[in-house]
Parts: sequence; structure tokens; C-alpha cells
Amino acid sequence: MDEMRRDFDWLVSDRMIEQAVDMARLGQSHDSIAQTTGVSSAELDAIRKLRRH
Repeated sequence: MDEMRRDFDWLVSDRMIEQAVDMARLGQSHDSIAQTTGVSSAELDAIRKLRRH
């Protein structure tokens, strides 16, 4: 059961990061992305850096 929970948490986290990337591409604000996805500030900074490439 613990392994299933970890897998589920990983999938949810992965999906939230994908959503944050999409929102960043659309020019959404830092605050909006954080509120919608729960992605941390450090993760958002990395997303914004990657978005430039």
C-alpha cells in the first residue's frame, strides 16, 4: 500500500509540474501558478529558467 501511495504521489506531483510549465508558457503569474498547482517557489524558478530554452 505504501508503494502505491508513493507512486500516486509521484504521478500527481509530475502532473502539477507539467501544468505549471504549461501555465508559465502561457505567461501566467508566479502567484497564480503557485496557487493552482502547489508548486514551490524554487520549482517555479526552475520552470521559468527552462521555459527560456
